[in-house]
Amino acid sequence: MRYPTVAAIAFVVVGIIVGLLGMHAFEFNGISLRNALEVFYPHIAEMSVTLAITVLILDRLNARQSRIEAKQRLLRELRSSDGGYAKYALEELRSEGWLTDGSLVNGGFARIQLPDGDLRHAVLSGANFSNAALGDANLSESVLHDALFRWATLVKVNFSGADVQRADFYEANLEGATFVGAKTAGIQLLRANLRRADFSGASLQGLVATGVDLTGAELSGADFENAQLANAVLEGVEIARAIFRLADLTGAILRNASGSECVFTKARLNGADMCGASLPECDFTGAELHGLTARDANFRASRFIGVAATGVDLTNACFSGASLANADLSGANLAGCDFTGADLRSASLRGAVIVGAKFEDAKMDGIQLPENFEEQRMVTISRRIP
Repeated sequence: MRYPTVAAIAFVVVGIIVGLLGMHAFEFNGISLRNALEVFYPHIAEMSVTLAITVLILDRLNARQSRIEAKQRLLRELRSSDGGYAKYALEELRSEGWLTDGSLVNGGFARIQLPDGDLRHAVLSGANFSNAALGDANLSESVLHDALFRWATLVKVNFSGADVQRADFYEANLEGATFVGAKTAGIQLLRANLRRADFSGASLQGLVATGVDLTGAELSGADFENAQLANAVLEGVEIARAIFRLADLTGAILRNASGSECVFTKARLNGADMCGASLPECDFTGAELHGLTARDANFRASRFIGVAATGVDLTNACFSGASLANADLSGANLAGCDFTGADLRSASLRGAVIVGAKFEDAKMDGIQLPENFEEQRMVTISRRIP
């Protein structure tokens, strides 16, 4: 039992004893017990209860102040450069429930050092983690919407299932970080390092991440509709079933990217580099591909209906079974391309280089061929003769 509670009980007991002694004294002087009770007892009882309540209120206020001071002390230790103090403070904050009750919302944690920190289920919306070092930390299922992570070191941090909507990761190092199942609407990743990050299934519609480095990232099933990814580096990314509808990928690097059934309808890929990419059964309908470089790429059974792809370099690319109806490939380098079984109806190949290209079983009704088509075809045939 707490000391103030004991004191309150003592006040009540003392008041009763004093009252009884007072009644005895009055009775000794000829005053009746009845009169004494009527005069003094109500006042003694009232004073005793008042004192007891006062003590209890003061005790509660003191306890509350103590908790406030304890929280402030733990927060100071959490910001300590000593990793031991910081981790101890984090454990205490969790045990007291302060990590998850919302009391750290909008908190200031700039430059905090918490590598390997356990921040699961933490409620830290609006918090400032600018320049923080949180490598390998676990922030899964945490509430981090509107938080600031500018210039933070977040290598291999686990954001799985976290709410990072509208969070700002400007120039943050997120190499190897995981965002699987995270709420990512409105997330800001401008100039961030996202090499080998995992955004599987993430909703990144309208993302503005011009020039972002996503080398080797896992983007399967992610939605980048209307995203601004001009000059982004997506070399070696896995993009199976990913959506880039209406996205701006002008000048983007997608060398050796791989994944089937991805969607690039009406995307802008002008000047992009897709050399060595393997993207079978993907949809590029209506996309802009002017100046695209995709040597040795695999586009088997993909759809390029109505694409604008003038001046592209598709040397040795595979389009077997692909649909390129109404595609504009004027001036394209199609040397060595495989169009076996492809649909090239009403496509334009005017001025294209087709030496070594294969057109077996291709549908070519209404196609516009280069003026020297037969000459190039003879060169191709002569090369095949042993």
